[in-house]
Amino acid sequence: MRQVLEGLAGVSDVKVSYKQNKARLAYDPVRIAPRQIIDAIARTGKFSARI
Repeated sequence: MRQVLEGLAGVSDVKVSYKQNKARLAYDPVRIAPRQIIDAIARTGKFSARI
């Protein structure tokens, strides 16, 4: 998951806790929209996301 998020342009400071089933990150809204982040997570087929 961390690799997926870190690979997105505009996403930084990614922290993933598999134990808590959570991820936190910073993003630049000029470069990427929240929907794009959620879609990238959903495409893994292993996780879901919400804001």
